This record gives sequence, structure tokens and C-alpha cells, in this order.
Amino acid sequence: MNSVETLLSNAERAFLARHQIAVSQVVDARGLGKQARSDLMRSRAAVLAIGAPCEKQGHRLRISPGHCAVCDPKKIAFARRHRAPGQVYVARSSAMTLTKIGSSVDANGRVAQLNSERYGGAVDWRLIGVCDCNEAGRVEYEAHAALAQCRAEARYRKAGLLTNCYELFACPPEVAMTVVQALVGQSTSRPVDHDHSTSPRTANADIAHWRKGDKVSHPSRPEWGIGTVLANGDRERLEVRFANGGDRVLCPSLSNLQLVEQCVP
Repeated sequence: MNSVETLLSNAERAFLARHQIAVSQVVDARGLGKQARSDLMRSRAAVLAIGAPCEKQGHRLRISPGHCAVCDPKKIAFARRHRAPGQVYVARSSAMTLTKIGSSVDANGRVAQLNSERYGGAVDWRLIGVCDCNEAGRVEYEAHAALAQCRAEARYRKAGLLTNCYELFACPPEVAMTVVQALVGQSTSRPVDHDHSTSPRTANADIAHWRKGDKVSHPSRPEWGIGTVLANGDRERLEVRFANGGDRVLCPSLSNLQLVEQCVP
């Protein structure tokens, strides 16, 4: 196989120099399908690949999904972010009862920014968990795809413009964290420090006392949706109103109820 160095045209070399992409960050993917190209780029930590000429202008430089990098150079930033190391985080807004999956080099700083920007219209975003990984953008993208059925819509004003949110999901944060951990190949996420009075309880049978307003889920009956505790209770008897399952009287220790959100007095 010819080396990438000898395959590049003068125009392609100039394009790489203009966008500060080293030749070592380009692979020869001619004749490869989408998945094979993506696998090759991942194994070489490549930003761009040489592929079939695009229909519009005949350019050969592509990012991982196959888009022409020359016709749409803005996608290069996506490609770099897709392959760059960083942190994939899960955050939660209690007010909106929505979960966010994102990636950043500083998850704590990013969540603080979410609140200052009123992302999605909320100011109570709280960091739930963080996973460090080599390809943060890829993990974020694949986590979004895995939870596509839970995707939620929201809009907010950013710099005076109405902006759509594409990273929100109507699912418990524990579910989102499990998906991220599976993609990263970690069984646990890095712990996040919270003030004790507002930290979420993630155990189930170990909780000695449940509070009215706690949000819970039943792992054996996911079709019931999220439930709200109707009255304070203990491990033996708990009244819960589920979004799709109606009112239920349950034994938390036997049903293995999962706490989704703690009601903070």
C-alpha cells in the first residue's frame, strides 16, 4: 500500500497545513466501507481519511462518518473532538426531570457553565458521574444513539438566540451512566463530590426511610415509568404513584426499588 505521504496532492497538503492537521493524522481508507473506515481511523487515532472523491467537488479527504472535510471544514472540529481524550459526564436537572450526557475536558466546569447559561431552561444542573476516556466525543455520540428512544426536546436562549438542546434524555441518570460505562469499558465511574445534604441516594434496600416526593423506578416494571413517593415510608411499605402504572403499595426491599431523585426538603 502506498504511504499517505505519496498519495496526497499539493492541494490536499495545503488544506492539511491550513487546518493544522499532520500527515500522520491521515489514513488511506480508499475502497473501505463506512465501518471499516471508522475502525481504521479509530485504531490509528486519525482525524481524516483519504477516500472516494465526493460528488460535489471530487475532494477525497473525509472525516469518520464519511462527510467531505473540504466541502464542510467545520466538521473537522467534530472529528477532532470525536477522537480526543476527555471526560464523558452525566448531569441531572431535578426541575426538568431530565438527564444530560455530554463530553468535556472539565466536567465540573462544564456543568457550572450549563447553569450559568440556563441550558435547556434549567439552573439546577448537577454532576452525577464522570468517566475518563480516550475518545470522549465518540463515547458521547454512541451513548446518545443508544438512548435515542429516550431523547427529550428543550430549547433555551443563548446569546439572545433560541437554541435547541440535543443532549437531553428522559431517563434516570443511573441508566445513562450505565450506558456510558459500558461504552468506555469501565464498571464504575469516577465518584463526584456533592454536598451531603443534596447528594443523591443510589442504594435501594439500604435506604431506611423514604421521603414524600422521592422519584423512584421499579427495575422489573420499566413500563410503569418514573414513580413519585406519596408519603413517608420505611423498608416494609411504600405508596408510590407511577406515571404509567398508577398507585402501588410496595415493599422497597423486595421490589428492589431504585431511587432516581431524592426530594430535598
